[in-house]
Amino acid sequence: RRRNVANVGDDRESKAQKALESLKRFDVYTKVDEDYVQKSQAGGAVTMVTSIILALLFWVELREFCTVDVAHSITVDTRIKQKLAIGLNITFPRLRCNEISVDTVDASGDNQVNIHGGLEKVSLNGKGLVIPDQAPKEGQCLSCMEGKDEEHKCCNTCEDLRDAYVAKDLPYAHLLDTAEQCKDIIGCR
Repeated sequence: RRRNVANVGDDRESKAQKALESLKRFDVYTKVDEDYVQKSQAGGAVTMVTSIILALLFWVELREFCTVDVAHSITVDTRIKQKLAIGLNITFPRLRCNEISVDTVDASGDNQVNIHGGLEKVSLNGKGLVIPDQAPKEGQCLSCMEGKDEEHKCCNTCEDLRDAYVAKDLPYAHLLDTAEQCKDIIGCR
């Protein structure tokens, strides 16, 4: 006696074919019956013109999207009436701090000379290392040399010495290398 058993491989193929057939019949948009459709040359022309316009627009937009736009300049937005914070970290190895100033000119022509703001100047020695703060020791009174007067009796820093000479309209450039207060100061950061 023989059993009637279906082949397992055939069963899988028939399920796959059924799924494919149902997928072919599936349509989101309902189809118009062929009885109601009239094909004409005018309709074909409209379809061709529309297709060409769509292809052209697609090509133009794609080319524009892929094009690199290089800007050769930048500008600061001047419409906002706020001050612009600028951070600088510049080292001048052979320029002393008292010889450095920051000047600005804005779009309206407003000129600001020797701006200090949050500007911190640090003196450097001949090796480019930071010189520690030159706070005078208690009881220390270094000479103001030729710049000595009633207002300037002690010049414990190079800047004090320079101010004393400027107050008396004396040249001070020769002191920068020889005076005890200034001899180690070479550069500025």
